[in-house]
Amino acid sequence: MEKHGRKGMVWLVVCLALGLVLPNIVDAQTPPAPVPGIPQVKKPLGKPDLRIGAVKTRWKKCGPAYIPFDLVVEVENIGTAPSPHIPGDKGVRGQDTHPDGGWLNGTALPPIPAGGHRKVTLSFSPHTGHMLERAPHPWQVRVDPDGLVNELNEGNNEKVVNITVPSKVCPKVRARPDLIINSFKLKDTGPCAPGTTPMWTFEVAVKNRGTVPAGPSVVKVKDTHGGIDWANGAAIPALPAGGIATAVVPIYYVAGIAHHIKFEGPHYFGPVADANHAVDEYDELNNSPGTAVVGVTPTGCP
Repeated sequence: MEKHGRKGMVWLVVCLALGLVLPNIVDAQTPPAPVPGIPQVKKPLGKPDLRIGAVKTRWKKCGPAYIPFDLVVEVENIGTAPSPHIPGDKGVRGQDTHPDGGWLNGTALPPIPAGGHRKVTLSFSPHTGHMLERAPHPWQVRVDPDGLVNELNEGNNEKVVNITVPSKVCPKVRARPDLIINSFKLKDTGPCAPGTTPMWTFEVAVKNRGTVPAGPSVVKVKDTHGGIDWANGAAIPALPAGGIATAVVPIYYVAGIAHHIKFEGPHYFGPVADANHAVDEYDELNNSPGTAVVGVTPTGCP
């Protein structure tokens, strides 16, 4: 045993002298030293990667004017590092992108570990008529909308969900009339002078697109610029659901606003359905479409 022990020690000394053992021991415990002239490759740092997961709608009690609801949004971090806290309304933002919409809200987003997820709630109260008549609503939901977080992928932060109000949410509110402008045009032009002959005559059609009849009302045509109350109206009879009535509305020269008439044109006239608020509608905000205007310029004024 003593001879074999001595031989083993001799072989160990020889191996150490020849560099056969020591380098392996060093390599296993310490990183290799940089080699001059060869660029060192750095290991990439981890980054978060936020994306929108499931989006669920939570409806509340429907009212005649507004339909409040929540969007419960799940945010996932599929990156390799935790995401930081995003304050204020800059964490997750939701918006109705319908042309007649625009409802917007946002909320903060707490930190999310790599591979984790978290739910946040966005609350909205859009107008009842808008939600019922203009469905479906493409609602855009976006995490980190202002780009505050440096992510692996900045192109997966958005999701669009189509929202339609379930029939059971607003059963009573649906049974209401709704008056809108169906068409509007200039019918005739007269002299720019005081008297009984109108300067302009407009033809306007009003439609009841509600689900029940509407009582009699008044349609108004008014100058939409300059802050001047230059307008006239005409009667609209009771309309069944889906019914349409056409009225002729004359606009006369008014001596008290002669300067406005002669020098502040062109004048952009627009119609207003149910101008006397005689009909209880489920959308009181669609009586005056901003796009239905006609520009006119007076000539030969005294």
